[in-house]
Parts: sequence; C-alpha cells; structure tokens
Amino acid sequence: WPGVLALPIIGEVGPDRAANMTESVLAHVVSERATHIILDLTGMKAVGADTARSLLRLAQAVRLLGARCLLTGIGAQLASVLTSLTFELSDVIALPTLADAIAHVLKERGVHLVSHKR
Repeated sequence: WPGVLALPIIGEVGPDRAANMTESVLAHVVSERATHIILDLTGMKAVGADTARSLLRLAQAVRLLGARCLLTGIGAQLASVLTSLTFELSDVIALPTLADAIAHVLKERGVHLVSHKR
C-alpha cells in the first residue's frame, strides 16, 4: 500500500543481482516516497558473506533515504553470517514473517489490529 514496498528475494543473490536489486529498490523508495521496505528473505538459497554484506548495505542505503528496512524470513545460516560481519545491526529490524512485518508497519503508523472471535 502507499509508502510500503515489499521485495521477496528468491534463489541465489550474486554480485550482479545484488547491484541491480539495490539500484531498483533505491529508485522505487525515492519514486514511491516509501517509508518502509520489507525484504522477505524466506526464499533465499545458500547465503555467503558477500550476499549478506549486500543486504546490509541495501538496508543502510534505504535508511539514508529516510525509510525503514525490515528483514523477514532470516534463516539460521543467514543469521550466522550476518552476526559474523562487522556491520552495525542496530538499525536493522528483523521479524520472523512477512505478516509480522506488515503488523509492525501498521503499528508504527498507529493502526491497531483487532481480532474478532467467531
């Protein structure tokens, strides 16, 4: 919805794909005046240090544009690689699922979800 972008990342992310993805995401953040971008990593395959660095650089660049970057679906391998890097992770918001990220954005926007019992 307005101001929120979601990018499911599926498969392997090599240097060329990471560069194209970064360029495209940043252009969309600016053109859509996005306040949040959700990177869903659930479908990622083997993740190396270069891929992890690319994702963190993308998150930092999104932050420099004034938007928040949320990562969802981080697996055990990626979590291990991310923590081994020397990047500052305090600005990275990681949530288990895409639904959790959407709920987080709604909460930040002051929208309260109410569940109805049937």
